[in-house]
Amino acid sequence: MADQAARRIDLIEELGLRRWARENYVVQEKRNPAWHPVVLEEMAQKDIERQAREASLPNLRGRVISMPAMFGVRRRVSASVGRQTG
Repeated sequence: MADQAARRIDLIEELGLRRWARENYVVQEKRNPAWHPVVLEEMAQKDIERQAREASLPNLRGRVISMPAMFGVRRRVSASVGRQTG
């Protein structure tokens, strides 16, 4: 793999590797260091994007909002069968 990684790749190959990296993303601890440098670079970029997205989301842990009650809907969805009852 080192020989293949060292050779120059064309734009089409690079885009293919980047797409593969995004579609097959794994966390950093599980990445194989022998993967192509373009794959590793794209996964690192996705790490940055995920961290930025998580930092921008409000912390909703521990908050419960009852939307149906708020809007006067008196139906509930049965978790066992996935249908509405009420």
